[in-house]
Amino acid sequence: MSKIEGKTAVGLIAYASAQLGRPYWYGTFGQTASEALFAAKKKQYPGYYTDSDFKSQYGQRVHDCAGLIKGYLMSKGPDGAPVYQGALDKSAEGLYTAAAEKGSVGTMPDEPGVLVHMRDHVGVYIGGGYVIEARGHRYGVVKTRLSERPWTRWSRCPFIEYEAKPLFRDIEGHWAREAIERCAKAGLVNGRAADIFEPDKPVSRAELCAVLARLLDRTEV
Repeated sequence: MSKIEGKTAVGLIAYASAQLGRPYWYGTFGQTASEALFAAKKKQYPGYYTDSDFKSQYGQRVHDCAGLIKGYLMSKGPDGAPVYQGALDKSAEGLYTAAAEKGSVGTMPDEPGVLVHMRDHVGVYIGGGYVIEARGHRYGVVKTRLSERPWTRWSRCPFIEYEAKPLFRDIEGHWAREAIERCAKAGLVNGRAADIFEPDKPVSRAELCAVLARLLDRTEV
């Protein structure tokens, strides 16, 4: 499954966040609600268009659950008009089937941007134990607690890039992360523990000498 250039987990979260409070319309993926769209969708999915409040939502950007992800994939920004692409038109179940990395919710990594699934429904995990989902017409696009909804599976969206996890969990977001990882991969420095580096802790003379000795071993003198 091909990744879309420029589409990332961070971008998906930003897009989903921008849709909070906007309406849910079944079968949509970021179009602007209008009388014409309502007529077309009511003809296509009559059972989902029986409520009386659709007219009051004209002019707003609308999605269904999978459409929240497709809207990001098919649009240039949170308010840009989506351009339909058949290869990206996946249902909630289709997104799970297409994913190469997935599993039961009990194995889900704490990684913002992964998708969470229940039968015929999908949401975007944004970190900190929260999900953004187009929950249904009664709710619209809402932020919910991961633990309070019956999610059963997770997946990495096959069309976007996910940032690689840092070698040490305490250097994520640190200004020296790239340099630390380069030195660690080269064997010049080690962490304080398996996944801890303590990047702001002062370096002792002994530690500095050890780094210099390793560097000299790799350099002709």
